[in-house]
Amino acid sequence: MIILFVRRNVPESPRWMFIHRYDGEAEELVADIERQVAEDTGQVLIPPDRTIRIKQRKSIGLGTIAKVVFTLYPRRTIVCLSLLTGQAFLYNAIFFTYALVLTKFYHVGTGSVGCYILPFALGNFAGPLLLGRWFDTLGRKPMIAGTYIISGVLLLGTGILFQQGQLNAFTQTFAWCVIFFFASAGASAAYLTVSEVFPMETRAMAIAFFYAFGTALGGISGPAIFGGLIQSGKPSALFVGFALGALLMIGAGLVELWLGVEAAGRELEDIAAPLSAREAEKELGENADMFTLGRDRRIVRTTQADAALTGRRVADVMVRDPMTVSDDMPLDRFIDDVFLTQRHTAYPVLGAKGDVIGLLTVRDVLELPREQWATLVVRDRMHPVDDSLVIDADEPLAEALRDLARTDIHRALVSDHGHLHSLLSMTDVARTFEVLAGEDIGYIGGTPHGRFSQAQETPTGAAAGDGSES
Repeated sequence: MIILFVRRNVPESPRWMFIHRYDGEAEELVADIERQVAEDTGQVLIPPDRTIRIKQRKSIGLGTIAKVVFTLYPRRTIVCLSLLTGQAFLYNAIFFTYALVLTKFYHVGTGSVGCYILPFALGNFAGPLLLGRWFDTLGRKPMIAGTYIISGVLLLGTGILFQQGQLNAFTQTFAWCVIFFFASAGASAAYLTVSEVFPMETRAMAIAFFYAFGTALGGISGPAIFGGLIQSGKPSALFVGFALGALLMIGAGLVELWLGVEAAGRELEDIAAPLSAREAEKELGENADMFTLGRDRRIVRTTQADAALTGRRVADVMVRDPMTVSDDMPLDRFIDDVFLTQRHTAYPVLGAKGDVIGLLTVRDVLELPREQWATLVVRDRMHPVDDSLVIDADEPLAEALRDLARTDIHRALVSDHGHLHSLLSMTDVARTFEVLAGEDIGYIGGTPHGRFSQAQETPTGAAAGDGSES
């Protein structure tokens, strides 16, 4: 009843509202929030500098959800399944069998079990409360991985002590409190991750989708396995269950480190492009469904790029760990020590904390009078991350080619597993397109002629060449 009351007083997501044809209500809601923030802080809010075109729709079907998670974002699907399966096994296995452990192995009376459950619940509550802010400051990826791995290691250690008979009801309860202090924070962030790493139209259904799968894989099997192990009455048998839960949590943490996406401090549309935005672009018509490439601005249709680059992702072409420059490097040193030795034309810029804060091209420097190079530093001429094109490593290459063609610098930072240490250039993508599509637009080199020559088909039954060996 309390949840129903609170829900009536919590505003709906403006994103959900304008996708589902409540754009007027969404505008009123956002305007009211902005007004309250301006009145409370006394600051003038920065006007928006980005726009997005979307196709409004009433609902998202399960077929669309399945296509998104398994086809468009398979690596993110592995991450989410690992995280939710691990926490579902741990929580359901431990929580629903805790009373049996207390009564069967520690001979606690059934009337006193509640006294041990209460501190266990407090540990679960304290974890997200005290650790929550670090998921935004240090980042989702290291904190989720860290809390999962820590809770798994502690669970394994507790299992060893339990098997050796070194615990009693009080120390066992204390161990559970510490384990779930970390596990609850990680599990809470795991649900948040599911809602952040998929297109915004699918987020509510994605949570339900992965919760159902995670519960089916870990939540149902956990109590069944632990129940059977407890009935054996052997601490060594129950240790097997503890070890299995620990391995699932540690494994999920390692998967998060390997494939996880860093979502802290990023706009949701940058993490996963809205499906409705792509659909809206397709409905603009054939005349608008085009872009230009090359010095002669040759027109290329999106359908042509899709056909040539089908099945290829940004990760197939991007430059991993490119040469970077410090934001405080003088521009004259950048030209002399970096460009004239490395000869690349674009470089990610690192800030004081070692994170990528922008992108600098050689053209940005050459457009200045040379006498100013010694007086300015890289950060004075770079394109900040917020103003740069950021593309996900899983994005189809054809879409990336179109997006690059519409930028001024024809470069993009790539979010590769949450890191911005990868780079994508128009040249690399366009050359791939030239080879696969047979379109000569000048990126391979030489004077473009429009089309490369096609291989002659050999008549059926005829030998290729003149029959002699070469």
